[in-house]
Amino acid sequence: MTYKSSDIIRKAEQLADLTNTDFIAWDEKVSLLNDAYTMLYQKLVNIGDGSFVKPFVAFRGENVLPPDFWQIRSVNLVQNKIVTPVKRRADSENYSSLSYEIRFDKLYINGDYSNGEIIVEYWAKPKTLTYKPKPVTLNPELENRAVMAVHNEMFFTKSSPMIYWYDCKTETNGQANVEGDATFILPCDEQVLVTVGSTNKIVTYDGTVTTLSGIPFITESGSIGSIIDGKGKINNHTIFDWDYDKDGVSLVVCNDDFDDFFYVMNELLYHNGSQIIINDDLIIANSIMYVNGNCWYYKTNEVGYVDESDELHIVSVKPNCKGINKIDCNTGYGYTIGTTVYPWVEDTVLDFPNSMYFTIMSYMLALQFKIKQGADSSGLMTELQTLENTFYDTLSQDANEPIRIKNVY
Repeated sequence: MTYKSSDIIRKAEQLADLTNTDFIAWDEKVSLLNDAYTMLYQKLVNIGDGSFVKPFVAFRGENVLPPDFWQIRSVNLVQNKIVTPVKRRADSENYSSLSYEIRFDKLYINGDYSNGEIIVEYWAKPKTLTYKPKPVTLNPELENRAVMAVHNEMFFTKSSPMIYWYDCKTETNGQANVEGDATFILPCDEQVLVTVGSTNKIVTYDGTVTTLSGIPFITESGSIGSIIDGKGKINNHTIFDWDYDKDGVSLVVCNDDFDDFFYVMNELLYHNGSQIIINDDLIIANSIMYVNGNCWYYKTNEVGYVDESDELHIVSVKPNCKGINKIDCNTGYGYTIGTTVYPWVEDTVLDFPNSMYFTIMSYMLALQFKIKQGADSSGLMTELQTLENTFYDTLSQDANEPIRIKNVY
């Protein structure tokens, strides 16, 4: 039975009398939502609920635990459909007996066994939940000029040889003479990268314009520099060596340690020297941004990001994207279409065995909302305790679970 995170938020707000109010900010709701989910998840683990259990096959010697490993449930030797529990090795026990150990992120199977397989069951890590805030429409003063870029609620327009910006937060504007027709604008917090013909320029918000030689690069924190003769420089100070191709490279983004690079070469996306190919398709990007180890990109009909493992995540396929507003972990907002800012986060889908999981979690979250308000939460707490007692009593029980838990921990 599937539910979205927003379903849980909505139900919790109803229970806590918080509908149609912004008393609790989006990031606080997400934090409290994850606290409630982790608390429920751990309670289910502690009573042996198998709803979130995963298996894998282990072999004698060293085994790397799955990346989503949270807590072990059992280790069994399966021979001809006969299941024999494998116990954890005691400190005084030798290594010749069949046993297992966990050290750091590895599982060790000790001793010998003939035929059969070692089957390990474990609880996976609870997923991190998010939900989408509502899109926000802004009212910038554009004076009939086309929007070229958007950043942090600042709208950038042009009318050769000028570029203009309007800050919706402060309701202030600015302009700069870039001495030509700007074909590309990429704003950052403190300065703006502008392309005029084949020349790149840096514009600061006081209107100062500086010509930038070489290939432009932008760090995660928003510093702008250039790559000249194989050297990445900021204010003429060499920061890193550029060891990749440079012909056809139009823009580079990187982390603040200068050891992870994404870049656009001939309109295609690359990562540390390798072209990014997803399902035999190349990634075309109008512009890119480095955020939390991911490379965010946009083009006219798509917004998404490529993660550190070069996996593609498409966030939106809405047309006429005007830019990545700001990938903000505090608000959930990201990209802009027209004058509307849309969220970049997903609405997590949870697959519960039945509706009681959803109800319990909604009450747990509502209780936190009440506490946050400083309101009386005793009524909700009583209802939650009654629901939990009923809920845990109805879960399927395993008579051998206490013994197994004792053996494997």
